[in-house]
Amino acid sequence: MTRNPQFWPLACTAFTLVILLTALLLPSAALAWFYSKDHLLGQVLSYLETTPFRFDRDFHVVIFAWLVPCLKWLRPRLNPWQIAAALAALATVGELIQIPIPGRSASLEDFTYDMIGVGSGLVALWARRWIASLRSR
Repeated sequence: MTRNPQFWPLACTAFTLVILLTALLLPSAALAWFYSKDHLLGQVLSYLETTPFRFDRDFHVVIFAWLVPCLKWLRPRLNPWQIAAALAALATVGELIQIPIPGRSASLEDFTYDMIGVGSGLVALWARRWIASLRSR
């Protein structure tokens, strides 16, 4: 039985996109449940909102930074500009699809955090490649 070498890159990318789309498409009433203090997750998220680590903002950075290596792993021939363009398009569509959802709206701030995540992911890819080149000398 041969294993498809694209299985794990595809699975990681698909799982990440499902999490992202779920977060983007939930109405504000459903999102409010995540922050209610009736359960442990809500207590943790409510606490994080009082710290410098704001989950709602930092989620954008982390998820888009993670999507950079996922895309590179899935499609190794993509160059950094293609990855950045694809993720900028995803971030744009992600903000626009929130407009008709009750209690949600498109946000330039969220788009900015998405792009900070993309930039962080690209820097991490560059650093990894740079370190690998130093080791091969």
